[in-house]
Amino acid sequence: MKMLNSLYPNQELSNEGCFKEASEYQVMVKVVDVFGNDTNKVLKVRVK
Repeated sequence: MKMLNSLYPNQELSNEGCFKEASEYQVMVKVVDVFGNDTNKVLKVRVK
């Protein structure tokens, strides 16, 4: 899966090879805005 990098639009990101087995994983996403406020959320991801 290709991911968007808004800070460096010409840089391609990938998660290939991150999940070795088909399973359900939890992924934490953390976002920090320009004022230094941050928040995070844990998402369940199912890899087939």
